[in-house]
Amino acid sequence: MTVIAVIGTSHVGAVRQGWDALEKDYPGIELRFFAAHSGLVSQMSLNRALQFGLPTTKGIAQKTLENLMRNFGDHKIDLASVDAVLRVGWSTNESAVAQLLSDFDCDGFNTRAGRPRMSRAAFEAFADALAKKAAEKRDAKNWSRLRLYVLPVPRIADSCANSSAENHAAWRTLAQNGGASAGLDHYAAVARQAFGAKGMTLILPPAKVFAASGLTKAEFCRNSYRLLLNEAHQEDDHVHMNATYGEIALRTALDRILTDSNNHTTGA
Repeated sequence: MTVIAVIGTSHVGAVRQGWDALEKDYPGIELRFFAAHSGLVSQMSLNRALQFGLPTTKGIAQKTLENLMRNFGDHKIDLASVDAVLRVGWSTNESAVAQLLSDFDCDGFNTRAGRPRMSRAAFEAFADALAKKAAEKRDAKNWSRLRLYVLPVPRIADSCANSSAENHAAWRTLAQNGGASAGLDHYAAVARQAFGAKGMTLILPPAKVFAASGLTKAEFCRNSYRLLLNEAHQEDDHVHMNATYGEIALRTALDRILTDSNNHTTGA
């Protein structure tokens, strides 16, 4: 039996739903889930005993603790007893790249007529710095003792083209104008290298989930559900993905984890 802990933010919801469809295809695999909203996860840490969770429950709302207990049976998870960890919802700073692609005509990566020009070298330097910053993590020494895979925050859906939310402004511009795929794909490759340099494997979803604009296809954010409350996200949520996306992303992650495990076993 191969045991994989799937931990992270609210984006674990889509992965957990995806597992319902995938479980029959992966006999011999056990997934152990543990997640919370991003604000709470930011307060969690990994201790020397490889227990990941809240170091203390002091100051945490009772309802929040009740949700954790109801869904996962505890406010922490033991990672010492698993074969690999899939951390879901880690930000790769991709939104900052979207802002660059929205605000500038980046040589070789997009075309934004009327916008200030950014050289290819400058864009690549920004991308490298953003990716290295994203790959930094707390408790680095403890995490280095685990086989850690990262499934990042999904790229926002192109349905945001119709959103008036201020925090979607850059993505909205890209959804409406297109042409950002090259820049986003370049950054994804840079981020994969940055995470790899820190001993982590960044798992990126396959090309079929992306629209021509470079953003996630709108179909993958329809009918998404909130993990802890088991209720639908609001219609103007373009960030959380549905069970179909979760199935695709999780299959990609599991296949990579199992391939690595087989290579390690055979010495390849």
